[in-house]
Amino acid sequence: MGLLRKNRKSNGRSRTAKTAPRAVESNGRSRMCRFERMESRQMLSADFSPIQIGAVYFEDAIGIDAGGDLIEITWVGGAPNTQLTELIIDTDKRNNGELSDGDPFFDVDANPPGTSGSSPLIIDTQRTTGIDHIEDPIISVDGTKLVMRFTGFDPGDRLVFSVDVDEEGYPTTPLVEGKEFQYSRLQATFAAENYFDATGIDDFLDAYDDKLRGSGLELPADRYTPADEDPLPDQTAGAIFQVEQTLLPTIV
Repeated sequence: MGLLRKNRKSNGRSRTAKTAPRAVESNGRSRMCRFERMESRQMLSADFSPIQIGAVYFEDAIGIDAGGDLIEITWVGGAPNTQLTELIIDTDKRNNGELSDGDPFFDVDANPPGTSGSSPLIIDTQRTTGIDHIEDPIISVDGTKLVMRFTGFDPGDRLVFSVDVDEEGYPTTPLVEGKEFQYSRLQATFAAENYFDATGIDDFLDAYDDKLRGSGLELPADRYTPADEDPLPDQTAGAIFQVEQTLLPTIV
């Protein structure tokens, strides 16, 4: 009976359940204490250098242009086992989804609007190094977008290919120098285990030496000099940029 009396309030009702502890605020009201769920931890960076990637375009024709123009691409840095999986070169400068006056385009067949001959995309197998596999390139119907996908494109590997580039206009121009290729865009996507896929984009510039020097990439400088020829800085353009990677969330 003594225990029963201890468990009864003065009004005679018995307690039937335990309640969570309450804290008393300064105004006299009570508030409920609760446990809050903690958020998962996510590392945002690691101990490796950022990805540096660059591409150099070179118009190698003076006068009649029936052959391919050169594009050279390489990259360094990144998390362990990172690979370059996709490249896109987009020459739609206004980004309006169509071939407009002043846009370069890849002239890969004899059909309009190309002029002065055409040349398909050809991989330079002598200068391309290290890449395990290159899928068949995809070029949009209007010629303004080139998509290339790879397996085993590792840091320090190099891609060199030729493809004829013309410029839309009145009339269409067969020679596309660096200033005319400028503001075309290079986009690159990288993949690595335990990391989100990382994508970066940058404009080609006619004068790109300052960006090239800061990247540490082994690519032709603006004053590109073919064998036994004078420097040709007006005929080059380069896109060079950095890509950051982020670790996938880790629950701890």
